[in-house]
Amino acid sequence: APRRTIFRTGGVESAEKGMLPPVERTARSIAAYLLDNGFSPDLLYRWLDGYMRNNEEPNLTELFIQAKDMVSKSLSRPYEVVVPCVAPIQINKLPSAVSWMNPSETAAFISDLSLQGPKPRQNGSLVLRVVARDNWAAIEAANDLVVRVVARMQVGFPKRVSLAPVGKAYIKGTSKEFEL
Repeated sequence: APRRTIFRTGGVESAEKGMLPPVERTARSIAAYLLDNGFSPDLLYRWLDGYMRNNEEPNLTELFIQAKDMVSKSLSRPYEVVVPCVAPIQINKLPSAVSWMNPSETAAFISDLSLQGPKPRQNGSLVLRVVARDNWAAIEAANDLVVRVVARMQVGFPKRVSLAPVGKAYIKGTSKEFEL
């Protein structure tokens, strides 16, 4: 059965009766279903890794039901992602989902996170508002938005302008550093 039909109404009842397609197809369908519903590959990996560590005998029916529950209970929510950049210009015009944080505000924000290791060198940050189901999906969405902003700046400014993310990102309200 195609992955979409496995999860339609009645699919859980079929799973509870043990009537699932072959294991490989079911595993792929579960993964595709979660990815299609906005979950990130990182979350999917962490979820499956945690499940395998906590269950000596994996049960596809249980995974199927957990995936269905994840989609129904985990709603998309807004995130503010801070992406430090090297930008030798004053940023004035940005898309509505993007704002600029000056260098001193960026340094204070990163310092307040109390992270170990060196702080990134930066000339300010893009602050991006995205909607996602999990932290890693928010980082992916922010990265896509950064790529678009950089492309627009390269086309729209009369002289060559460089805005380069430093490769790190932070989500407001968390104390974790993410690779961009």
